[in-house]
Amino acid sequence: NSQPKPTLGFKDYLIPSLAGLWLAGVLALSSMVLVQLLCFYRKLAQTAARTNSDLQNLLNGCRAEFGVTHPVELLETDAVKSPALFGLLRLRLLLPRGMAGRFTHRALRYIFLHELAHVKRGDLWFNWLVTGLQILHWFNPLVWIGFARLRADRELACDELALLRAGDQVS
Repeated sequence: NSQPKPTLGFKDYLIPSLAGLWLAGVLALSSMVLVQLLCFYRKLAQTAARTNSDLQNLLNGCRAEFGVTHPVELLETDAVKSPALFGLLRLRLLLPRGMAGRFTHRALRYIFLHELAHVKRGDLWFNWLVTGLQILHWFNPLVWIGFARLRADRELACDELALLRAGDQVS
């Protein structure tokens, strides 16, 4: 009456092993994103300073032109190398320290319009969705290539919106 115990073969270990590998990749990438975000927050807190009121007024004028009602705080910081939006609920437009002095009023207006185009399109929220999908599909090189193309296309779309909004005022 004693039946032999079934032996476990390669196929019995394959799915749990692959699931464990996938989960390890998800946890590793999630941890990496979290650490990068926390480091960026810390650097931003240490180096960010408000810009002068003229620049904030220019940004507020651009917000009004674009119909962006959400407040956007303008900061200069060593935490970025190029203009960037940061935050989801408390939006901040980050400029590299000293950048404002190197550009004309027209060029700064275009830069602000470009960044506000990201707000108008909902790109910040979409970026977190893409990041989540990229973490879940970390093993698929086509996803990484596709999302890289998506980011490039998103920048071109914002350039187009900014140029359309800027009209003849940008030279």
